[in-house]
Amino acid sequence: MLKEIKKKENQILKKKKENQKKENQKKENQKKENQKKEKKK
Repeated sequence: MLKEIKKKENQILKKKKENQKKENQKKENQKKENQKKEKKK
């Protein structure tokens, strides 16, 4: 029982971390894009 709960918690945490990573990646990409645009001006 307890093991199952722990397992679930870990899965949720993992998912959150992955989502965070994706968000960070998106932000980084956005930054890079903006920098490119700035250089063109």
